[in-house]
Order: sequence, then C-alpha cells, then structure tokens
Amino acid sequence: MDSDGTARGAWVKLEKIYLSNKKARAATLETKFVNLTLAACSSLDDYCQKLKDLANQLEDVDQPISESRLVLQLVRGLPQEFDTTASLINSTNADWDEARSMLTDELIRIEACKPNSSSVIVATGPSNRSSQQQPSHNSRNLGVNSSSQLGLPSSSSLQTLPAAEDEAGDLGTKTEEAVEAGVQAATNPTHLG
Repeated sequence: MDSDGTARGAWVKLEKIYLSNKKARAATLETKFVNLTLAACSSLDDYCQKLKDLANQLEDVDQPISESRLVLQLVRGLPQEFDTTASLINSTNADWDEARSMLTDELIRIEACKPNSSSVIVATGPSNRSSQQQPSHNSRNLGVNSSSQLGLPSSSSLQTLPAAEDEAGDLGTKTEEAVEAGVQAATNPTHLG
C-alpha cells in the first residue's frame, strides 16, 4: 500500500502543478488570441490557422471559444482594406467557413486590383524619347509621329556616329546648293543658256 500511496501522492502533486499552470496558460493563450492580427501573419491562411489553433488550445485548458467568437476575432484582426467584407461577414452572421471563404475571395480581388510591376516598366522609358513620341501638328504629317515609327535612327543615335554626321552634313550642304541653283535658275533666265 505504501507504493500506492506514493503513486497517488505523486499524481495529486502533478495535478496541482498542472491546474495552477492551466490558468496561467489559459491567460497567455487568451491574450495571444485577442491580439492576433492578419498583419502579424504571413498570409490569410496562416492567420486563420493560427486563430483556429489558439481556439483549440484554449479548449484544451477548459476555456472553449465559440464559433461566433472565433469569427468575431477573425474580423477584428483584419486591416482596413477588408472593412467592407468584415461588415458583410458581421451582418450576415457568417460561420467560420463562410467568413474564411469571403475573405479569400476579397483577397483575390484586392490582389487583382494591384498594379502589375510590368506595367510600371512599360510606363517608364528614356526621357529623350518623350519628345519623339509627341504627335506632330504639321499638316503634311501622314500619320507618322516620329522617326522611330519609320524605323529610322533617332537624332541622338546619329550624334554618336561622327562619320555618319559628317556625311549627313555634306548631303545637307549639297542639297542646299542644289536648291539655291534651282532658285537662281528660275529667277534668272539668262543663266540657263
């Protein structure tokens, strides 16, 4: 009987330690439960899982969480961008699964509304091209707004090729001389002979 008394004594002692620890554990779990937010978690799924785990742990220490309280805490921990969905969850008295589904749908909608990083890249470009892409107000413009639309090099790329620039300058000079000669010939008929 002595061994039974010792085993019983040890059991009672362990039970007292556990029970005193149980209340402290319940208080700690309750604090974690009410302070958990989506911002503190890596994802919506992680947030929901942590809430559910804390509710299960509270039940293990005789502090059960009802489904309606679990949904209320789920909504309370959401950031402002979920306000509309949170109001809808509260007004429809959604259960846990409905609330989670509504939040997942809202998260998909929010992600779809965010601008694509590739559109930012497309929207930005070299600053020297903005003047080339401005529509021309010349009446002889045949729908072509810039040399880049014709597949021609821009003036900035011609400046980087000195030989091409010299040739273009010579051509421009020759063209101007030919125009002058034509004008002189037209205005001075004696020069034709």
